[in-house]
Amino acid sequence: MTVAPNLGQHLVPLTEGAALLLGANRGRRWADGSPLGFFEFLGRYFPPEYAHPMLSIHPEVTDAQNLLQQVLSAGQRGHSVAYLDLVRARVVRPITTTRCVREVDNEIPRVALGEGVDPAVIEKFWRPLRARLRVVDVAPTVPYPTDLDARRRSDAPSDRDLAQLATLLGVRAISWDLDLRDFGLAEPFDLEVAFAIGELASGKCTALVSFGLTAEATAALVRLARGCLQWAVRNPLLATGIVIGLAIVITRLRKSRELVAWLASTEWSSVLTQALQAAGQLMTAYRQMSLRMPEAPALSLALPTDWNLGRLLANAAGPLSAREIAAHFQRHGLAVSEKQVRDLLRAQPALFARNPRGQWQLGHGPT
Repeated sequence: MTVAPNLGQHLVPLTEGAALLLGANRGRRWADGSPLGFFEFLGRYFPPEYAHPMLSIHPEVTDAQNLLQQVLSAGQRGHSVAYLDLVRARVVRPITTTRCVREVDNEIPRVALGEGVDPAVIEKFWRPLRARLRVVDVAPTVPYPTDLDARRRSDAPSDRDLAQLATLLGVRAISWDLDLRDFGLAEPFDLEVAFAIGELASGKCTALVSFGLTAEATAALVRLARGCLQWAVRNPLLATGIVIGLAIVITRLRKSRELVAWLASTEWSSVLTQALQAAGQLMTAYRQMSLRMPEAPALSLALPTDWNLGRLLANAAGPLSAREIAAHFQRHGLAVSEKQVRDLLRAQPALFARNPRGQWQLGHGPT
């Protein structure tokens, strides 16, 4: 199946503009200082285990092959593809290992050259995606199918780390590797999730294209509106004078017969209706996609505490404090104190990272 491209024309401007409008950039931040996205911002107000799928963040363990394919596909088409758009919109949270990041770093120049792709694709598509990756160095104690090592060719790198990461987080990796798929640890990206993404980008939301607003333009308009509002608060008298002056100008313009005739001839209602219908179609399609995405794995008494902690943070809308993590555990009947949570988080710096505000997330950024 071919996934419809350029989802970012519809979803990315909406989420980035809405995040700025709602002030999501002033809330919690990730360990690298980046702000929360729109869906992450909304998800903060819903416990991860009770969030509606439409508000959920979808963590996906991804291998180097999938990352390479997505970046090269974008380079060949000359624009972003659905997977990159979903990552940029903070709907999909890609999680991988240090080995996979290094493999893409080493392979992408050679593969791009062999495919006849402009080397600039590395800076245009791979670097932004790389910055969004959550990198997790899994502890050797996490079990994996022992037959996996025996089935790998001696000249190929082992996917043991992907098998361990998928086991730890309770989700299947996105990989075409037959060994991982044979053990039920991976699935190719072109199954249920890809069908849902294709449905979202299949043309139901093409009305938004007619407005021609890019994510940058939408964000600029929102910043302008917020800047004007802040300036008006700091200068109320001058702002009031400007408003009165505009009211006088508008009153005089309304007396112009030519202007009144032009306004009457313009079908503003159809433009507004088109915008509302396009937004409604986009959100409906996104909801359908969300319902078909894999459900978040449940926390369980049978799992090690660090596994439960990894699964909680992988699905969390944003960074969580140790107190919030302990509260989540208690709601699931897991008797873990705040001190135990802190000790566990600090004991595994390769698995958990802390931001300057003392809140924790799964994984760290690529180095």
